[in-house]
Amino acid sequence: MIISPVTPNRWLTLLVVVVGSFLTVLDLVIINIVMPSITNYFHSTIRESGWVISGYTLAMSVMLMCSGWFARKYGFKRLYIIGIVVFTIGSLLCSLSPNLNTLIAMRMLQGLGAGIITPLSMSIIALNFTGKERGFALGLLIMVIGVTVSIGPLLGGYLVEIDKWDWIFKMNVPIGVIILFMALFLMNEYRDKATHKLDYIGVLLLLVWAPLSLYVLSSAVEWWLILILIISFSLFVLRMIYARYPLINILIFKNRDFVLAFIVMFCFGIVSQGGSYILSEYLLLGMHYSAYKTGLLFVPIGIIQGCMAPITGSLIPRYGSRVFIFVGLVILLIYTYLSSHLNLETPHWYILLTLCIRGFGIGFVSTSLTNLALNGAIDTEIDSVAGVINTIKQLSGSFSVAIITLILVANSSHGMAVSNSGYVLATDSSFLFLFGVVIFAIISILLIRNSKKTLVSNKVN
Repeated sequence: MIISPVTPNRWLTLLVVVVGSFLTVLDLVIINIVMPSITNYFHSTIRESGWVISGYTLAMSVMLMCSGWFARKYGFKRLYIIGIVVFTIGSLLCSLSPNLNTLIAMRMLQGLGAGIITPLSMSIIALNFTGKERGFALGLLIMVIGVTVSIGPLLGGYLVEIDKWDWIFKMNVPIGVIILFMALFLMNEYRDKATHKLDYIGVLLLLVWAPLSLYVLSSAVEWWLILILIISFSLFVLRMIYARYPLINILIFKNRDFVLAFIVMFCFGIVSQGGSYILSEYLLLGMHYSAYKTGLLFVPIGIIQGCMAPITGSLIPRYGSRVFIFVGLVILLIYTYLSSHLNLETPHWYILLTLCIRGFGIGFVSTSLTNLALNGAIDTEIDSVAGVINTIKQLSGSFSVAIITLILVANSSHGMAVSNSGYVLATDSSFLFLFGVVIFAIISILLIRNSKKTLVSNKVN
């Protein structure tokens, strides 16, 4: 059991956590704008360069499942510092990468660091704050994330305009060093000596089937690779069922409502990350917008999300999470439908309108969906459930990029180049796919019986 007294330097600790989260989120949102530059610089195909995004989110997903255990075993402060060091070194090596394969490998190293920083941010806030202060601190973190979503594409666009796209990695280094020293001297250590053993076999199986599933999805592969995927995933599921201390507490999924929430999360991750990826490609390479102009279009999303998060959060206790998720998904349904009619003559205001609609949809769903899954989880369940939630978000983004890359490749010439009309067709086809995903999510949320009740039973321990 972790004892978490309120600490006098908690506000400076919050500053460390907020800036760390800013860096990891920034690397997720800024990369879409610079992807065409990376593809051109390394003379790579669309499919090959797509792994710059997928590699990061995939490595992050794997680490998300383990970081809670490592933090309880070896200390939250110690692991957070390790995460900052890994992320900073990965950023430096990304900026020095001589070829695409090296860049992908270093992005995966970055992702490992981000997979430590992201889940520990909320845990450290929970350990340092109580009551209303905790709500304020979490709200501030969510607000900063919203601002990052806005300025990330804008900053990326500016760096591309001045032909300094590699600075999206270089700028992380000095900030990472500052956070490192702040964490060393300001954070308090928390540890749970009663932590059980880590399921190393489960981790190993996850490392096999997760990347292999993306590779199979995005490439033409031999039958034996598909067979290995099926076997490794089946063994992973069996391991989660019969292991004494599984990587994922499989009992969570005995709850019908949690499974449905899991499905909605996966769909939401596909729509939110996939929509950003394909729209950036359409604007930059189909409409020939400048990178800076493209970044400006994304600014309202983060502002709207940041404003909607505290409003939605304050109303959830009265109306329940499901109402806001349903409303948000309907808004996203409108967004994907309108976006599936983009063409080379689409006016600027129409694109901006669809993005503003998207901002409201994500603002309604994001906070409500996390609350729905975490609602009622006791202290010993939080790390497990939060790990599943964060992993779902990242894996769904990776799958989304892989699928949309396939659509882009289908409209290209040997995977190398896509015509203007090809980008339009790929964009419309992608948003029709996302439209179907949202419909599936809406059906799932309607099947959840009562969002005001605990999703994760206290028996799941």
